[in-house]
Amino acid sequence: MRGIVLLLLALLAAAASAQATDPALSIDVHRLAVMMSQSRAHLATMTALPDAVVEPPEEASDVDTLVWAIGQYNAIAGRACRTGNLPARLCIGPYAPPWLSAAHGDVGDDRLRGMADEASARLQPLWEAICAKARRSHAPEPVCPME
Repeated sequence: MRGIVLLLLALLAAAASAQATDPALSIDVHRLAVMMSQSRAHLATMTALPDAVVEPPEEASDVDTLVWAIGQYNAIAGRACRTGNLPARLCIGPYAPPWLSAAHGDVGDDRLRGMADEASARLQPLWEAICAKARRSHAPEPVCPME
């Protein structure tokens, strides 16, 4: 029994180390995931094409959540560009920052902040454009609530 308790404590410690120690940073990362979920839902409505919903991983680390959001961005941007639902200035190809393939585990808050800020600069304009288009097409309110 003591071994099981120690194993559970070790697993909890490992999971906790993969989260940002700054709650605001963790919120920022998860905000990007919400933005991509909202974008995907509105795009599916605008295109009237079937879309497989890909849920974020449960109990994922902040790094895994960020990687998931970027994967969603690439799928959404590709579809939105192909269907004419994004301005040409946002149709610039997949987002693949150099750190993406090596992003795993505990990267530390400073590095994660840089990754999140860089990703936000790329993901947020897509979200804003899709939400604006959804508002113009009279989507039910609230459209893309965030706060």
